[in-house]
Amino acid sequence: MSSPVETVQALTKAFNARDWDAFRSLIADECVYEEPATGLRTTRGDDLLSAVQTWAGAFGDVQGEVTNAFQDGNQVALEITWSGTHTGDVALPSGAIPATGRHVESKAVQIVEVVDGRVTANRHYLDIATLLSQLGLLTPPS
Repeated sequence: MSSPVETVQALTKAFNARDWDAFRSLIADECVYEEPATGLRTTRGDDLLSAVQTWAGAFGDVQGEVTNAFQDGNQVALEITWSGTHTGDVALPSGAIPATGRHVESKAVQIVEVVDGRVTANRHYLDIATLLSQLGLLTPPS
């Protein structure tokens, strides 16, 4: 059986490859996913898969680069940099953001719980202010 860090790294690798079968196989059927920056919360593995596929559709070439990973028991903390081109609508609680064609790079932290080799919880703290600024929708502070 893989360590929790290996499981979470495999999840990112599957996302980057758009290998949705491999991605889904690493998520428990009962999996809580929270994305505080967008207000998204899911409780099922299939809903988490749908959510990440939506992000991949909005940023067609998006890739996640894990720059650091820490493990304590079955909890993993990741530092990750997301980069990609905004080629599709981004769905936010305030409404959809149409494609801008802009390239973005935004940092995030994920706190992930892994039980028996499958993700059971993921709290994804995405730097949405930087993302919106790079899309031209938020004026960065001077």
